[in-house]
Amino acid sequence: MFTEANWGYKKIATQLNYMGYKTIKGRDWSINGIKQVMYNPIYVGFIRWDRYEFWGQKKRRAGKTEDFVFARGTHIPMIIEKTWENTKQSTEIRGKKTEKVFEGNFL
Repeated sequence: MFTEANWGYKKIATQLNYMGYKTIKGRDWSINGIKQVMYNPIYVGFIRWDRYEFWGQKKRRAGKTEDFVFARGTHIPMIIEKTWENTKQSTEIRGKKTEKVFEGNFL
């Protein structure tokens, strides 16, 4: 829906909720839920290992690291890799803002 029909996150979430689909926890879909599925490499068949830095005594993450393992998993992907790549490209294209062209004066 995002890449082929040019739908936004909100429209996708609204459509899934209208059709009666729920998240794993039985909740309605949200914009963040849609983004998480669209950009999480687990759904394409990859895994990330050691992405977060150091777990402190309070068991909180100190931050993300760029030095992590990214590999193909053994699980069956839910999203075709080509579709995932097209989605990432569409996001980059949509994210670019056009320059404002205004020659007027404001008070």
